[in-house]
Amino acid sequence: MADDGAGFTRRKVLAGLGGAGVLVAAMEIPFASGAGAKPATGAPGDASKMPEIQLADVRVRSVFDADGSVSGHVLLADVVDANGSTIGLFTGTMVGGRLMTHEAIVGDSMFLGMGSTEKFAVIGATGAFAGCAGGYVIEMTNDEHGAATRGRLVFGN
Repeated sequence: MADDGAGFTRRKVLAGLGGAGVLVAAMEIPFASGAGAKPATGAPGDASKMPEIQLADVRVRSVFDADGSVSGHVLLADVVDANGSTIGLFTGTMVGGRLMTHEAIVGDSMFLGMGSTEKFAVIGATGAFAGCAGGYVIEMTNDEHGAATRGRLVFGN
């Protein structure tokens, strides 16, 4: 099939994620067990049965080109349990324009999402996140200076 360069194809999207995946892989650290993740139960896509993904210690890091100019940003946050203990890592990476990917890893469980800077769709999920499906948004809590410090993924949007 000839590629006329117009539109998005699965190959183009996956090729675009390749660079982001390398960046994320270089930043990952070992994680605690997934014991604090709330497992999904019920039918896929049922927002009331989705596991909660709570974020803490939200921080943004700049990504630089070889010439030192900022080429993008990576959002990093800890995934925390109900007690506020870190159980995993959340990464949000700008892929291009307003397109962003999300990755949450807790033990052997993984959640992947993608969307605009406002609404997202679940791309895949394993382990404790296996029931996640459909759309979601991220609600952030800001400090007194307006910087995001905590957040949570809200499913069913």
